[in-house]
Amino acid sequence: MLLLPLLLITTSAEARPATKAERAAIVEWFKTNLKDPYDLRSTRIAEPAAVVTDRGRRMEAICVEFNPRNNGSYVGIIRTPIEFTPAGLRNQEWDAGIYSSAACKRPDLVWSDFPELGRIR
Repeated sequence: MLLLPLLLITTSAEARPATKAERAAIVEWFKTNLKDPYDLRSTRIAEPAAVVTDRGRRMEAICVEFNPRNNGSYVGIIRTPIEFTPAGLRNQEWDAGIYSSAACKRPDLVWSDFPELGRIR
């Protein structure tokens, strides 16, 4: 099921919004990987794009912006790239302890609201 979004991201020459399947997969990734995914604010998603991570890796990714809670307080806006791979979603920046990545702070990224991420239950 995740192979289709991967093919769409890596073969698309034109900018396009994230698909419903990609958005749903990202919501599931956040449910699994955040300590408290239930109180996210300011949730937005960027169109899939080629990005260069803080560690110098080039990849096709979908950037996600959100403001999470940590120990009861909101920590501020975080932007992080989510990569679709044959093995599933991956966030190497997150794995390396880089939570807000410069890869997702490019001015040319096209953002839209991502309300389903803010409604995780």
